[in-house]
Amino acid sequence: MLGAVVGLGCTTALVACSEEETKKASPSQDAGSDSSAEGGGGVAGLGGAAGSSGSAGTAGGSGGVAGLGGAAGSSGSAGAAGGSGGSGGSGGSGGALVCEPRFDPGAAGAAGTTDGGPNGYKWRDWANQVCADCVGTTLECADFDELTSYYEPATRRLTIVLEPGRAELVEATLRELIWRDVGTSGSLNEELPMQINGNVLTVELPSTVPTSAYRLATIALVVTDACGVTSTIDGAPLAGDDGGDPTATQWPIYCEW
Repeated sequence: MLGAVVGLGCTTALVACSEEETKKASPSQDAGSDSSAEGGGGVAGLGGAAGSSGSAGTAGGSGGVAGLGGAAGSSGSAGAAGGSGGSGGSGGSGGALVCEPRFDPGAAGAAGTTDGGPNGYKWRDWANQVCADCVGTTLECADFDELTSYYEPATRRLTIVLEPGRAELVEATLRELIWRDVGTSGSLNEELPMQINGNVLTVELPSTVPTSAYRLATIALVVTDACGVTSTIDGAPLAGDDGGDPTATQWPIYCEW
């Protein structure tokens, strides 16, 4: 909107001002260069336009263009400075993906759903950044990525990656695992919750698994997706080994058919 008009000064063509009135018509500190002569005050500059809002996942919008400075009056003081630029748009949501309606596992009678379509439940496809319909499909070993799943023996850290576009996992548990070392072997004697970051599942194996172990077998998982479907990966469990290289820092994890 337009800035306020600066108070009128006196000109030789109008009624003369008193000395007191002349003193009151002092120029704004934010104005352009001052004029010592008396005259009509300049019109205040236009306010800056507000910056556009930041889109989701991107930086905030750029600031608005600064307002124009007031034009100097005829033989008078310059108008007030133009409005400052609009503030930048607020930042995006950092790539957050919001999908509605969401399946609520705590709701009365909640169970795995096959309710798809535009009115059905939705899950977040992190890899493709889209909302997908729930179709009630269970997962199996082949749905996990053999190229990016691995085990680090030095840290006992197991990383298992779900293939893109399969499901949105909300809960995962390592239920079973057998390890083998030279002349000895053992098994996991407890269920371990796995951390979930998008399509990546991670867990640190207990110290009972020796860092010198050369093979992991019968890696069984229980996972639940955002549609309320629970899958047990044990019919064709995951496995991994050092490939005959005891100095290997990472082993590939693959489906053991």
